[in-house]
Amino acid sequence: MKFLSYFIICLMLISCKKNEKKLANVAKVEIVNKADITIKGDSTLYTLNNCEVQGEKDLLVIKLDNGFDSDVELRISKSKDKFLTEYSQLTSVTDSSYKKPVFTVIKEDIILNKPKYKKGDIIVGKLKIDIAAHSTWLKDYVDTLKVSGSFRTIVE
Repeated sequence: MKFLSYFIICLMLISCKKNEKKLANVAKVEIVNKADITIKGDSTLYTLNNCEVQGEKDLLVIKLDNGFDSDVELRISKSKDKFLTEYSQLTSVTDSSYKKPVFTVIKEDIILNKPKYKKGDIIVGKLKIDIAAHSTWLKDYVDTLKVSGSFRTIVE
């Protein structure tokens, strides 16, 4: 009878160890994939909290949005020491006269925790970007979007 009790206790301990590892992996992913980016304009306020990073050779592509039903996307490409930032409006208006705004990066300050990455690396970044938004739908309107915040995720 004692043998059976020890056997059951050993099985429970082994099971607990496996579950601890699974929970640790889940916690690591939740902690790592994080973005806290704010976009402010005259009539605009967005928060981007989703971050994905793809890396291949000397090219790194950082995609920031607010998830599955995101209205906007900020995409930053890094090739060698140069950054290219693109801001996109993902939703469209059904009015046939609608024209999407034109976005132009005025100023960008992007800091990454290291100069080069490979798949599996953790990337941490901070950014401050000014973007001119020019809309011609209904009336001619220009706004400056102030983008700032930080992100952290694993390079895929």
